[in-house]
Amino acid sequence: MRPKGQVLHKLKQVQTRHLHKLLDSRLRERPENCRHNGTLIGDRGEDEVRVCEYQGDEPYNPCGEVCDNRFDGVRKAQDCPLFKAAQAKASLKADFQELMTNGAIGEIAALFPDIAALRWVLSDGEEEEVEAVQEDLGVKLEAEVARLEEELVTERRTIADQKVEISRLRREVGRLQEDLRRAQAPSRFQRVVDAFFRS
Repeated sequence: MRPKGQVLHKLKQVQTRHLHKLLDSRLRERPENCRHNGTLIGDRGEDEVRVCEYQGDEPYNPCGEVCDNRFDGVRKAQDCPLFKAAQAKASLKADFQELMTNGAIGEIAALFPDIAALRWVLSDGEEEEVEAVQEDLGVKLEAEVARLEEELVTERRTIADQKVEISRLRREVGRLQEDLRRAQAPSRFQRVVDAFFRS
């Protein structure tokens, strides 16, 4: 068994490495990290594409443009003068530190198993802690299920609104196509004149 000081030193190294990875992944100029990037859901609910939702008066306003990793979004995000990280570096550090300081061992283990293992080695391994973790996970699981149910209801409303808009647009296209067909059809007067000149 390693001395406690060595394990503690290794724990700090691993935490620092995970913090740097987290900062790198969340602050990198990518579509999913931009404050202005949102998800547009297709009419069947299964097709999702990321688009710019920037609202402003700048001469360059990409609102509504596709900015998705699958469609050259990384390059767009890197070249975009309006890119702004969704979360500030200080906020990410504070959240990580809060998790490391006050987070339940189960929550930490789900995200960072190596940190949880090192913390377990340093702990006294009391049974009460295990029960507290299980209780904490149960409460968090219930809260997460409630949040996901609320999101699902909201997404269903969004899909319904999009379906109504698509139906309206289809009716409008049909009306315009009928108007175009009528405009292209020769009038009765034109047919009479054509018949007169043919005879």
